[in-house]
Amino acid sequence: MKLKYVLGISGLALASVSNAQTTGWRSDTLRTDTAYRQDAYFNLESGQVKSEPNNNWDLAFPGGVATMMDHSVIINDYGNGKNGKLMELTGKTAADFGTNLTADTAGKTAIRNIPATWEEGAFGLATGMGGTNPSWGDYNISTHYIDGAKLYAYVTGGVGYQIFIEQYQASAAVANRKWIIKVAKLDGTDPGTYEMKAADYADKHLMYFNLATRSGVDRDPAYENWHLLATKYGDFYSGVPGGAVMSTTGIVTSPGVEVAKAANLVPNDADYTNFETNYSEDKNVIGGTYKVVNVTGTPPGWEVYDSLSYFIKNHLGADSGDIYQVYFDYFPAGTSGDVKIGIQVRKVYDYEVPTNLKNVDQNIGSITLAPNPSVSGTTNLLIDAKTNVGATVITVTDINGRVINTFNHNVGAGLNQLRLNVGAYQSGLYLVNVFTANGRQSVKLLVQN
Repeated sequence: MKLKYVLGISGLALASVSNAQTTGWRSDTLRTDTAYRQDAYFNLESGQVKSEPNNNWDLAFPGGVATMMDHSVIINDYGNGKNGKLMELTGKTAADFGTNLTADTAGKTAIRNIPATWEEGAFGLATGMGGTNPSWGDYNISTHYIDGAKLYAYVTGGVGYQIFIEQYQASAAVANRKWIIKVAKLDGTDPGTYEMKAADYADKHLMYFNLATRSGVDRDPAYENWHLLATKYGDFYSGVPGGAVMSTTGIVTSPGVEVAKAANLVPNDADYTNFETNYSEDKNVIGGTYKVVNVTGTPPGWEVYDSLSYFIKNHLGADSGDIYQVYFDYFPAGTSGDVKIGIQVRKVYDYEVPTNLKNVDQNIGSITLAPNPSVSGTTNLLIDAKTNVGATVITVTDINGRVINTFNHNVGAGLNQLRLNVGAYQSGLYLVNVFTANGRQSVKLLVQN
């Protein structure tokens, strides 16, 4: 069968304007409990779906819905009572694990998560794969695993630990992805080796580890069931990159949404069609900047802005493609009491999937890009096919749905690898689409040139 893919490309960006609809505002609340001690997970359709203590975890690894090349580890440095501090022990290797490393923390600078992204935590990316923070390990070209190369100290809640990420076993199959970590007290006592398996968190964005209990923590709702998270995390002061990273009581967004900020407009006067080029996948677009301290108030304290709202484009579940508008209408003056955050939500665009894009080819188990972000102008498209799929059309589109490249490829049963040259692309976010006779699958690509 000859594939007719061209008609569907524009549908990846937006459907017809006739689907635009503005529903009435719905009042809701994110409940974070006394002293902001609970993380509040929020679904734009149904409201708050879960809460979890913000201090019941220390490390977060990519879960089952992450790509095989997501390999950075996030730390919990600002949960209640944590004040976590991760330090690279320069010159220390796996051979030093289990020895007394207390004195080696003197003068060390804390490494923080990157505020804007879920993809790079304090532990950084593998050597040669970009990133901001120091690399924790080296990519093994023979096994495609990442092997640990550095020893870290982590002080949290007044307790010191030494951590060695021994290996991340990358695999296109979620069932085979595994992390192996070693943890001991900072003085070398109480050592142990632990595993975190993506298959145990197959529908989760992250899988969490508690250093005190030496066990995994199942915190997140299912990946498709939340869009906003009220939490304590590290962000730049006043939301301006380049400043000091400080504890922030803010709102971060799921990896499955994009956010556009509509500032200096009363929410009812903001039109989503005017913000199509403003969407960002940064998780901290809302952050802590939806509120401000009024030092002249009675009493002085937090206030929310009345001319600030956000458009949120959803890419998750049954509501994928829908656009919501939110604004915050209440935050308590102080955070020592029961903190409830008032939010107003309405849907402004109801996406209807074009008929020719509704089918997902079940013969393709997964598609992955490695490395992602691209490195040195190249990346590899990995297609894991359950059977012989045959002729496929592969397109690369930008975030506005414009086709950047198109080519054909025959996909056989098993793992297929196709090298993509993206050196001529502008840096930014793209969508790689694989069209078959039975449907399509897509994956996002971040190009860094």
